[in-house]
Amino acid sequence: MIIGGGLTGLMCALHLQKHRKDYILVEAAGRVGGRVWTDFQDGFLLDRGFQVYLDSYDQGIPYLDLTELDVGYFSTGAYIQGSPGRSYFGDPLREPSALLPTLISSAASPLDKWKLFRLAQSLKQKSDEEIWSAPEVPTSAFLRSLGFSQKVQHAFLAPFFGGVFLDDSLGVSSRLFQFLYKRFALGRACLPRQGMAAIPQQLFRQLDPQRILLHQQVAGLEGCEIKTESGMTLRGRHVLCAMDQPSAFSLMGWRLEKKHSRSTRVYYFATEENPFLDRPALLLNGNPEGPIRHMSFPSLIQPSYAPTGWHLVSVTTRNDISGHVTEMNEKTIALKAGEAFDINTQNWNFLRSYHVLHGLPVMASMTGPGFMEIKEGVWLAGDYLTYPSINGAFQSANQLASHLLAD
Repeated sequence: MIIGGGLTGLMCALHLQKHRKDYILVEAAGRVGGRVWTDFQDGFLLDRGFQVYLDSYDQGIPYLDLTELDVGYFSTGAYIQGSPGRSYFGDPLREPSALLPTLISSAASPLDKWKLFRLAQSLKQKSDEEIWSAPEVPTSAFLRSLGFSQKVQHAFLAPFFGGVFLDDSLGVSSRLFQFLYKRFALGRACLPRQGMAAIPQQLFRQLDPQRILLHQQVAGLEGCEIKTESGMTLRGRHVLCAMDQPSAFSLMGWRLEKKHSRSTRVYYFATEENPFLDRPALLLNGNPEGPIRHMSFPSLIQPSYAPTGWHLVSVTTRNDISGHVTEMNEKTIALKAGEAFDINTQNWNFLRSYHVLHGLPVMASMTGPGFMEIKEGVWLAGDYLTYPSINGAFQSANQLASHLLAD
């Protein structure tokens, strides 16, 4: 029995199906995918929160086919908007045309650029096991220990990885930073042609639809027996709770620490004006002040994200000092984005905003394994037990399924 139709639950089901094991997947919503979903509005594809997939992630193999998803790729670098203006900071080894812009970028000193290059090359040589077993400190402390200047931390590392971690203070584990820095150095961020929802949809199509129960909110769990609000009773040899942490803990009747997840908010706008960027890259706000974290044009990466003649704009805000998202109306956000990136936003048309309350789990340490048995036959799985990311959600499922199948 699997509770939760997010990425972890879907991957667990695929493993069980492959080994011809009985399973039933129970999902409260009318769809699968959990936090990874895309809405279609007026010809635009709107992901629920700024989300990307890294083609260097390995835990979706063999069930995830990027060719079938027809992914479009971001550039290997990012634009940085700072006090001297806008510059491009990229990876000349994979993007030769980025060499000159990166060399003259004012976002980092020559020494910082060399340190970033050396860090990437060093992490490429390390196994994931080495990274996850390395000494663990906050990422901010790890960067200081490597001698990075405050300038490059504020202009590039904090706005970029602050968006990845939803933590502008970079207080997350240095293990997670090194793992993801390695993944960015090895691969590229991408978007499926039909939006991020295409990822769980591709997994879902490989499952037996007769074993998927949608619109079934679990009301109680007794041993390995679950009861739904509709009155259904289901029992299995094992129950896999593949839900987000707040939902799983609520079902168990457990209390969560006050700060258990980080939220995020994204605002979408439409414009008929051509994007002012000549590369399909993220635009970072290198100024530590202000509510805007970064901006992008998803329709530059995937033209399918916008109807012909239009472009989609994605603006993501920073969290405040308490970790909560910045609350502003769409007109103010457009104005602030214009000020942050020195562009005219008067002709932007607001589409929708998303407040993702539980965007990523807060984790004090990255130790693994990615699952736990809380009582006989009842298991917890999810990225909050591995590391916060799509790959972490898949890895949790892979580890739990391997454990159960071996047993």
